[in-house]
Amino acid sequence: MLERLKRAFFPERPHVPSLPATDFSATFVDYPTTTLAMQRMDECTGGVSLLELAYLAYLAKRRAACQIFEIGTSMGRTTLNMALNLAPGGHIYSLDLPPGIIPHESRYAPAQDAEIKQLPRAAFLQPYLPGLPVTLLQGDSTAFDFSPWSGRMDLVFVDGGHVRSVLESDTTNAFKLIKPSGIILWHDYTQPACPEVTGYLEELAHRYPLRYFRGTHLAVLQASPG
Repeated sequence: MLERLKRAFFPERPHVPSLPATDFSATFVDYPTTTLAMQRMDECTGGVSLLELAYLAYLAKRRAACQIFEIGTSMGRTTLNMALNLAPGGHIYSLDLPPGIIPHESRYAPAQDAEIKQLPRAAFLQPYLPGLPVTLLQGDSTAFDFSPWSGRMDLVFVDGGHVRSVLESDTTNAFKLIKPSGIILWHDYTQPACPEVTGYLEELAHRYPLRYFRGTHLAVLQASPG
């Protein structure tokens, strides 16, 4: 109760990003004219925004036979919309904790915890399976064997654990998964509920040319515009 009152009367100030901002449509000039197939467009507590969802769907569509690894399936709405836009030969591998396992930390405000934890994993995705090119994987990302997919991914989306130790592990694995010409995206940059994500990514930017897409909580490392 004390924490809820504290947040109500003393809201957190938004973090001022230190990563350079970039406009998505300036980076991907054909985005505004691209037709996307989208489902489950209702806003979701704790999930990606509708704008972020459209950006991810576009990135899945833009490359032929795009191979994607998603760390953190959650409700599966992002997985669903990326899968709906894959060109033939494309595939998504999405990793999440096994059913019934609640992570020790949460990116959500305490008042939202009960609502989030009651939602079945991949609930938005299940009605569309098995007709989509999606492989659902289960396991703790810090102990999972990613080696079968090493160097094969065009896009890696990191949206799993939001404490630093998990994020460091997931990022290390993302670098192993990605092709030399691929793109890594991290969610929840500058999200007030995820300060460790923001701090870690801004430190990582001292070694790699990270940016974030203006109007979103998506940080990006793009190896090449190809």
